[in-house]
Amino acid sequence: MTAGYPTLWRGAPTLAAVSKLDGRRRRRLPTTLIAAGVALALAGVLWFAVGLVAVIIRDPLDPPHWLVLIGAPVGLFVAFGGGMMAGVGEHISVERRWHDDGRRGTVTLSDLRPGAAGESSQELTCELEIQVAGQDPRRGDHRTSVGPLDAARMVEGATFPCQLSPTVPNRIRVWPYTDPEAAELTGRYLDFRPI
Repeated sequence: MTAGYPTLWRGAPTLAAVSKLDGRRRRRLPTTLIAAGVALALAGVLWFAVGLVAVIIRDPLDPPHWLVLIGAPVGLFVAFGGGMMAGVGEHISVERRWHDDGRRGTVTLSDLRPGAAGESSQELTCELEIQVAGQDPRRGDHRTSVGPLDAARMVEGATFPCQLSPTVPNRIRVWPYTDPEAAELTGRYLDFRPI
């Protein structure tokens, strides 16, 4: 064995073995980030609580202790960092599931109903007819946020490529700027959620 990798006859690691192990490590990254983020967030909350208790119970005439001065702010900072780390890990996990389990198909829009307009987007509710190779066509009401660039493409009867993932069942990704016959789904996409 060389550096923990399975070896060939003369001690050199095989390319397949290296890529297989690296792939396993890459799959563990989101789980590790989520666990580390949650642990940091809990430690930060605990540190904040200890700092807050130290501020409350100390005698006002005593000189301030270092824990009193930095306990609560550092605790909040660490808790925020841990929450962000857990959020990034969850995002990477969902993106990886999309990449690994995604099934490609097409979606046709019908019965478009604009909703509430926000500062930079508008809610759109519509019926989607989803066709994926090897599956029966499905229809259902879905909702998404549409920006000003996407609004012109959202018309009755428009057909776009889409991707579904059985491991992320509450979303359908639709690529409004990609040709349905394109070999690869790239560019901007919209996440439609069932109602």
